[in-house]
Amino acid sequence: MKIKKNRWLACFIALSMLPSHLTLKILASRNALQNPERGNSLVGSNPQSSNFENKFANGELLLKTLETSTKDKVFNDLDSVLRNHFQAIPQIYLNEALVSSRKRKLAANINDLLINYGANKDLMRAETCNTGLRKFTKENPNFFRRSSNKWCQRDRVLSKFLLDELGNPEKKVPPVIHVTGSNGKGSVCALIQSMLQESGYVVHKYTNPYIIRNNENYVVSGKEIGDNYYYELICEVKEAYERVKNKPEYLKAVEEADKKDIAEGKNATSQKYNDVLYWSFSIPIAMLAFSRNLADFTIVEVVVGGLNDFTNVFSEKETISTLLTHIKYGIGSNDNCMPKPNALGVLEFNTTATAYHKAMLGKKGVPMIVANQEPDGLSEIRRVAKNIIKTKTIEYGRDWFINRSTPQNGEDENLVFSGLGYNLKLKKSKSFLDSFQMENIGIATACLLNLKNSNKINLSGEALQNGIDKAEIIARPQRILNGFYKDLFGPDTEIITGIIKFNAQGITPFEDMISKDPDCYNYFIYTSGSDKLTRKATHFVPFIKKCTDAGNSELIIYNHNQKIFDIIKHNLDLNSVKYNAQNYLSSALEYTKSRMDARKNKRNRVFILCDSMVNFDARIWFLNT
Repeated sequence: MKIKKNRWLACFIALSMLPSHLTLKILASRNALQNPERGNSLVGSNPQSSNFENKFANGELLLKTLETSTKDKVFNDLDSVLRNHFQAIPQIYLNEALVSSRKRKLAANINDLLINYGANKDLMRAETCNTGLRKFTKENPNFFRRSSNKWCQRDRVLSKFLLDELGNPEKKVPPVIHVTGSNGKGSVCALIQSMLQESGYVVHKYTNPYIIRNNENYVVSGKEIGDNYYYELICEVKEAYERVKNKPEYLKAVEEADKKDIAEGKNATSQKYNDVLYWSFSIPIAMLAFSRNLADFTIVEVVVGGLNDFTNVFSEKETISTLLTHIKYGIGSNDNCMPKPNALGVLEFNTTATAYHKAMLGKKGVPMIVANQEPDGLSEIRRVAKNIIKTKTIEYGRDWFINRSTPQNGEDENLVFSGLGYNLKLKKSKSFLDSFQMENIGIATACLLNLKNSNKINLSGEALQNGIDKAEIIARPQRILNGFYKDLFGPDTEIITGIIKFNAQGITPFEDMISKDPDCYNYFIYTSGSDKLTRKATHFVPFIKKCTDAGNSELIIYNHNQKIFDIIKHNLDLNSVKYNAQNYLSSALEYTKSRMDARKNKRNRVFILCDSMVNFDARIWFLNT
């Protein structure tokens, strides 16, 4: 394997010394032999522009050199390519090279080299590298458990003892808005944050999982936590852990927690649970930061559910609202950690059990704002709220509503929120797609209007609208309103980025958007980093086939993971779906631009999609910086 890699490296370095037109011919000839009918075609993508072809080939040469060069040679190899082909490499390739360099943790002089040749230096600020957490893990190797999704009761016990040892900072945070559910939790938190900020409030926010960098999970006084501060806090929590870990009362609590796990079929004493779970540290880190910095409100998203959640550390004194987004078994993470005994005492895993655990996050006398629910889930939420928590529910379909308005006299379709004493017409979000976010906008609005009715906040319709328009969250489907993509494709092109999700029938809300607007030509730039290969490919193929067969859509795929890339191509070929394959996101974007220029459609829409939240391709987000 090493010989093969070095052989390719030698070939690319040799190519970099050739004139641009010879480099192009060699790369194109090799590609034609490998994939004569389709694929990452370097020649013929746009027959009207040989200049485009040169830029395309040399941009790929730059990225391939960065990939294949060893760390001790990469600077000289890149410098050689840039000196010989700089005029024929678009900035987008330089930007992607800079992101890749940061991902490979290459030397600073390589980043400086790329910036000197024109890469966007702002990417250095945008693409932080979790240096606070990395510094800690480097100093404390093998401290945290490798499988972060393997949690048990003892992990929550540790988190509680750490908070006690640190002086219970969770009791000193600003008023808490606590969010649980299966879908939309992160988007709801982002909407509430944006709405509150537009009303002049300062906000703390804890969310998970992170998409690109761990710092995302901690918003302190309206800003993502800094690396140095993050490092200081995690070290402080570790010191507390060293004091706690051998206390008799802690060891006794762990023993009791293990008995509960064993009763539910989980062997918490096995080897895979030996090391500390990061989540046991994450809540104490957040609470320390939130208790020591000024803010008006604290927004907290659950980690794994409700009753046994790591964030279930607040009382009714700290909590002002509990939100339950749509709940359905099998959608939310860790549903298999939320069983409920039936009448015979047998543990069941279903929507009712999931709703029970998540409703148990509620607090006595604290309003529970409830989104649209499955009938069995709603019945359980009502039972828990009335009989156990002793609080009231404020429900979608009974106490509040959100719908699309019927356009009249040529006006745009809007959203209408009604209930809680209000009847508000809200313009559709400029960024968030209402097909995904309408119910999330509804529950966020219901939460804040209820707080307004309780005289806990001042809120205007203008602040709500501005909050909806300005809210954004990494990887969720949203329109790009400005940045590099707009400059590349033009102001009249609708550009949508994020992840593509399918329901159980393999249907995505994008279908509704496309069916309502058949005159718009769609370009799907798609990749995957998902380990669930078969399911993802099976769901994506019928959707894209429907779009391409309709004659108003084109599919461009690019390589984010070679194994998965090959599976995607195999599935597309099996189903006779036409596509164009590229090696890099930059190449896919440049190819799409060339197709738009050649077609000269009046209206175009570009989807830049990844189908994995956990393995989201960070380049999609960063290249628009």
